[in-house]
Amino acid sequence: MKKINVIALILLLLLSSAHANASRLLIKNVSIISPERGAILEHQNVLIEDGRITSIGSNADGADVASRDIVLDATGKYLIPGLIDSHVHLSGVPGMLPFHEAKYPNVANQATLQIPRSYLYFGFTTVNDLFSSQETIDQWNQQELSPDAYFCSGVPLANGYPMAFIPKKDRFNSGAAEYFLYDERQKDDIPPTVDPADHAPETIVRKIGAAGASCIKAYYERGFGHLRNLPNPTVNMVRELVNRAHQVGLPVFMHGNTQESHAFAVDAGVDVIAHGMWHWNDKDGSEISKEIESLIDSIVSKGIGYQPTIQVIYGEQEMFNTSFFNDPMFLHSAPKALIDWYGSEEGGWMREKIAANLIVGKRELGYEEVKESYALPIRRAMRVLKQLADKDATLLFGSDTPSGPIFTQYHGMNGRLEMQRWVEAGVSLKKLFLALTIDNADTLGLADEIGTIEQGKTANLLLLNSNPLKSIKAYDDIDFVILNGKLIKRKTLSATYAN
Repeated sequence: MKKINVIALILLLLLSSAHANASRLLIKNVSIISPERGAILEHQNVLIEDGRITSIGSNADGADVASRDIVLDATGKYLIPGLIDSHVHLSGVPGMLPFHEAKYPNVANQATLQIPRSYLYFGFTTVNDLFSSQETIDQWNQQELSPDAYFCSGVPLANGYPMAFIPKKDRFNSGAAEYFLYDERQKDDIPPTVDPADHAPETIVRKIGAAGASCIKAYYERGFGHLRNLPNPTVNMVRELVNRAHQVGLPVFMHGNTQESHAFAVDAGVDVIAHGMWHWNDKDGSEISKEIESLIDSIVSKGIGYQPTIQVIYGEQEMFNTSFFNDPMFLHSAPKALIDWYGSEEGGWMREKIAANLIVGKRELGYEEVKESYALPIRRAMRVLKQLADKDATLLFGSDTPSGPIFTQYHGMNGRLEMQRWVEAGVSLKKLFLALTIDNADTLGLADEIGTIEQGKTANLLLLNSNPLKSIKAYDDIDFVILNGKLIKRKTLSATYAN
């Protein structure tokens, strides 16, 4: 038995070595679906060399294929660009605070190794962290198998969201405060050692550009939970931030999930609204008013990108769904040891925090009752998304994974579930495809590299067994992920495969 295992291991190593050293990959007889094309290109051969697409066409037949090149017959399959999630958060393990990770290092390490693979398993070959640093992203990109990552720098208002969640004694020394906007209205609540000129829009943008960010994230948030009535920037502050950012080619995203914040974002001229409109001025309303329709029209006419992030709301309610632990998507995403920890009393700490806000009298709500409590914001977000799609707004795919320490918004699968929400809202499969590929690439300034299948571009691609423009289930039927030209069998990326 031992001899058989040794032989199998030697064969595996030889095969892996051959793949690692292969200079070229030829995909033969494939149907290409690329967003810049009006129709499917059938019976095409795609040649990939050194991580880039070097040839496309029926004549790229690889007559000079070398013995160490990989040739893949893709008859009956579909080649599409790798998917882009432009709203993620890559630091840490969902649901684990730093002291949890220190207490259970093996569990945390398994999760850290699996998270990038989980994104790839669900087809995401590019991700954008909406509040990170070059150092964090460099560490991520140095991993052997991980989606290509980019990042935004966060620009909160002094003492506003998310700075307000940091204890005051540490607030202005934290990473969240690196690029905060100075607010003269709060000068008595800002350390006197702070030079206002260091936190003016012009200075902030210059520093962010030098730090290598691909975008800027601003905030309009009055607060929630135990922190409410938070300070927000003025329209003129954000307008200046946007103007300075555009001078150096950086788009500005804005956090905001209310009707009020969306109106502010339109007035300030931001490039992307990074959440759906879950909360309306009419606290009980669910039918789109003339005011909201006018706001939607402004978003469309100004070409503002829109990230609905509806799965964020679903993720919170699923914390109360005990069957979530058996969801096949979750089993493919998270290591078993981590799932077991989530099921423990200690691992369910965030669920208890959410539950504290969902108690009627002294009775905690059950799962079905929790779903009913979340039904209104979901219905609102769905209806706004449908109107935006019908009016041909620029929809950008972003999942906000995870929106907090919430394990039911897990990496990779949360994006796939967000895709499902779009389709349920009435977004066409073509519109979804554009949002996942070229529209995200355009917004992030990456359209010369990714987002379409064209000669010279980075070979971040997916090989599917069915057509994603006919059924969303095609995204569950990935055969191979191609990452910077490397051919990866999808099943090897699953957490169950690692286990």
